[in-house]
Amino acid sequence: MNTTKTVVITRRQGQSILVGNNVEVMVEGITDDTITLRCYSPSGMAIAEREVVEQIANANRKSALSRVPTMEDLCTLLGGE
Repeated sequence: MNTTKTVVITRRQGQSILVGNNVEVMVEGITDDTITLRCYSPSGMAIAEREVVEQIANANRKSALSRVPTMEDLCTLLGGE
C-alpha cells in the first residue's frame, strides 16, 4: 500500500526543517508574497522546483508526440523536388 505523509509546519526566517537524515530546508527570507528557501543536501541529490519539472515533462511529452519528418519533407525544406 502506497501512503503519503502530509506535514504542515510553521517556520520563521532563519528556522529550518530536516527531511530524512541528510536534507535541511531553511527559510532564508520572507517578502509580501514570496518565501526564499535554502536547501542543504548531498551533492548527488537533485532538487528542483515542481513547476520547472512539470514544464520539462510537458515539453518531453509534446516532443514525443510530434511527427518525425519524412524524406519528402526534408527535400521540400531544402528546395528539392
